Amino acid sequence: MKKATWPLILILLLILIIFVIQQQTTTNISSSMNSAADWLVDQQNKDGSISLSGNSMFKIWDTANAVVALSFLNKLNYNETINKAARFLNTVKRSDGGFYMTTTSKEEYCIETTAVAMLALYLADENISDTREFLVGKQDAQGYWKIGTPFIIEDKRFPSVTGYALVALTLTDEDNEHAKYNITRNITKALDFLASTQLEDGSWNSSWMYYDTPYYATYINVWAAEIYGKADIIEKAIDFVLTTQNSDGSWGLAAEGRPSKELRTTLALNTLLVSGACKKNEKCKKRVEKGIQWLIKKQRPDGSWNGGYFMGTEKKEDIYATSMAMLALIRYKSIYKNPIG
Repeated sequence: MKKATWPLILILLLILIIFVIQQQTTTNISSSMNSAADWLVDQQNKDGSISLSGNSMFKIWDTANAVVALSFLNKLNYNETINKAARFLNTVKRSDGGFYMTTTSKEEYCIETTAVAMLALYLADENISDTREFLVGKQDAQGYWKIGTPFIIEDKRFPSVTGYALVALTLTDEDNEHAKYNITRNITKALDFLASTQLEDGSWNSSWMYYDTPYYATYINVWAAEIYGKADIIEKAIDFVLTTQNSDGSWGLAAEGRPSKELRTTLALNTLLVSGACKKNEKCKKRVEKGIQWLIKKQRPDGSWNGGYFMGTEKKEDIYATSMAMLALIRYKSIYKNPIG
C-alpha cells in the first residue's frame, strides 16, 4: 500500500470514531431522558399530582415542573399523565387564578408556583386566562413581583420571582395580551429590575429560601433575558456560571440536608442551555458537554436524580431535580444535533 494513502485512512478512521461517539452519546441522552420520564410517570398519585409518596409539601410545584418537563420531551407520549396532572392543578387553583405550592391552603399564593402551574396548564391545553390576569395584577408598579409566600419573610423580591413571572406570561401569550394589560411598559420595568439587581459577578446571589444556590436565579432570569434580547444580562450571568464550574463538570458543593450537587448542576446547565449565546461559544459548549456527561453518570438506575433536601426540612427534591435534569438534556439534544461525548 502506498505511503500516501495512510494519512487518508487515519483521517477516515478518526471520522468513523467521532461518528460512533456521537451516535452513542445521542443514544445515551435519549435513553436517559426516557428513563427519567418513566420515573416521573410512576410518581403520579391517584389525585393526579406528581410527588414523592404523596408528600403534600410543594406538591403543586413538583407537579407543575414535572408536567413542563414531560410536555417538552413528548407531549403525545405522556398525554394521559399530563391530563391527569392538569386536572389536579385545576382542582387546587385559587378562585382568583393563583396557586400556592402546597395543597394545605388556598388562602395563600406563591408567584413562582403560579407561574410554573400556568405554563403547565397552557402546555396541557387548559384555560389559563384567570391565572394570567392574577399574575399581571400582582406586578408592582416598580416592575418586580413579590413571592407572596407568607413564611418567606426576607427576600420577598428575590429576582427569580420576577424572572418566573416574565417567562410564564411571555410563553403563554398567544393573543397579544400585552396590549390588554399594558404589559409592554411593565415588561421594560421588570427587565430593568433584573438588570439593577444583578451583582457584579453576574449572579443574583442566593438564598436558602430559593434552593440555596445562585443558579436557581440565573436559570430563570437568563431565560427571561434571552426572550427579550438582553445580551448584557445574559453575558454576565453566563460568565459567572462558567467560572464557577467544578473540575469534574458539576456545579455547587455536596452537603447533607441541603439541595444536592445534582440539583445545582441541572440549574447551572439550564442557565447555559437556555441562552443562544452559549451555542456560539466553543468554550461554553465544552463546559456544557462536561456537565452533561457528569449529570448522566449521576442518574440513578430507576431514572431519577437525587435532589437532596429543601433547606431545613425533610422534603426531598428528587421530582424537581429529575424534571430540571430532563429539561437540560432536552435542550442539549435540541441545540447540539450531533453532540460530542
